[in-house]
Parts: sequence; C-alpha cells; structure tokens
Amino acid sequence: MLILDQQTRNQISDLSEACGRYWELRGIAQSYRNEMQLELEHHFIQAAMDGKSPE
Repeated sequence: MLILDQQTRNQISDLSEACGRYWELRGIAQSYRNEMQLELEHHFIQAAMDGKSPE
C-alpha cells in the first residue's frame, strides 16, 4: 500500500477545497457539493496512488 506524502495530501485538499468554493459560487446545494467534493478527493487519491501528480 502506497502512503501519500504530506505535500500531495495538501495539494489534493487545496484543489478539492477550491472546487468546493467554485461550486458554492455557482449556487450548487451544500449536500451536492459535499458529495462531489468527496468523490473528487477519491479520484485524486486514486490517481496519486497510481503515480500521477494532482496537476
């Protein structure tokens, strides 16, 4: 099992939060934003574990 370093975890968190703020500005309901943000973080984590950078 690959453990992500702190920098990668911070990048994922920052990107996820930025998307959450964007969705909030677009008027998307909180419940949908939470669900979308969790799914996005999952995809970022999976990609990082596959050796891909958040960029």
